[in-house]
Amino acid sequence: MQAAESFSRRFKPAALTATFVAEVGISSAVGIDKVTGKKFRDSLTSEIDLISVKALNGSYNFTNYRQLLMTKGPAEPPRELCIPTIRDKVTLKALSNVLDDVYGEACKTPQPQPIVQALFDNLRKGEFDSYVKLDIKRFYASVDHNMLFRVLRRKIRKKELLSIIERAISTPSTPVGMRARKRRTEGIPEGLPISNKLANIYVESIDAAFAADKAVKYYRYVDDIIVLCNSYDIERVEQTAERLVKRLSLELHPEKKRSGFIGKSSYEYLGYVFRVGGIAPRKKSVLNLTRWLESHMRAYRNTNNKRYWQWKLCLRITGCRITEDGVSFNRFGWLFYFSQSTDAALPHKLDALVVKFAKRYGVDLPNDLPTFSRSYYEIHYRNGEGSYIQLIDFSIDSSRKREILFQLYGGDFVRELTEDNIDAVFKRRMLQEAKTLERDVGATS
Repeated sequence: MQAAESFSRRFKPAALTATFVAEVGISSAVGIDKVTGKKFRDSLTSEIDLISVKALNGSYNFTNYRQLLMTKGPAEPPRELCIPTIRDKVTLKALSNVLDDVYGEACKTPQPQPIVQALFDNLRKGEFDSYVKLDIKRFYASVDHNMLFRVLRRKIRKKELLSIIERAISTPSTPVGMRARKRRTEGIPEGLPISNKLANIYVESIDAAFAADKAVKYYRYVDDIIVLCNSYDIERVEQTAERLVKRLSLELHPEKKRSGFIGKSSYEYLGYVFRVGGIAPRKKSVLNLTRWLESHMRAYRNTNNKRYWQWKLCLRITGCRITEDGVSFNRFGWLFYFSQSTDAALPHKLDALVVKFAKRYGVDLPNDLPTFSRSYYEIHYRNGEGSYIQLIDFSIDSSRKREILFQLYGGDFVRELTEDNIDAVFKRRMLQEAKTLERDVGATS
């Protein structure tokens, strides 16, 4: 679709209202103005009209983003996430939809599981004997604005659209209560609905160059690159990557560059360890889960809501499937993420840890507590479609949603809910619970 046509369609009031209802209204995150989705809804018509008019005439300005710092470990600077206001989030979601219309799959970050499967298939075929693993240093923070817009102008000519994108990525972030910094002159702020898509568009030339090289197999997930090749091509692959990255004013991380013979050494990618004999979750991913299990068991004595505590444990063990229509499903959970692991012994080891931690902290586990080993079987061999894996269905009636929320969060919480907001609250709460299940499992940087 042409950029001008998409921009006009996505920023009509009706389309913006639909974007708010479907994608923004249930969000619990608030920007620096502290306006919630519920409060925004009270003046929805006027807010939507303001976005539409100002975006389409090129005068829309973003409020400074709320800064959220996330630690990456003692040796790394914290990762800065930007939280927009609700109004700006609607605008950015609409912009994200425009990018989807114009660029299609080229701007989307691929799901990690198909990449893992392709790497495993190549491993089994033995087509290549070596690998090169690379990492783009400070990827988002290093994007050159002038170069990015040279790339965007190849498909986007609408000046109002380019203007709003420019303002979105140059708006500064600031902690609540502190004076705003100067506007950004380089880098893409992380955490926005358009961040990943603009970054993918920026490095499309790297992806295209390696995709055209029939002597290698290339995969990129955000800033992490792996290239399967033969040993005589290792140096050429490294030199090519260096040249392509520098052309975009980016830099490869020298300390994270790896290469080696597949038959003699393993390599890590997307949370997995790849060996000739098979693939398995890397040690850090297993350690993260182990720490969570012990922490959860330790908290048992001090929790006032044992029902919620047990539900969280079951959810962590089995993962869950989420559906809105009973037909399509999103899958969340540690075992779902690592469903392609060939280490069938690991789930049994995790079951033993659950029992060990329960004894250590005096937890009386129920007889019907699900197990990692049974969950692994259900996911690995039955795609998790049986009744053993927890199902969260957003299409159930409001009374059932209220009952579930009452069981998990208590009467005081539920009594405050009106019939008008029960559906949105149920959806928001369940998505929040589900998204915590995969935190850190596939992180590679």
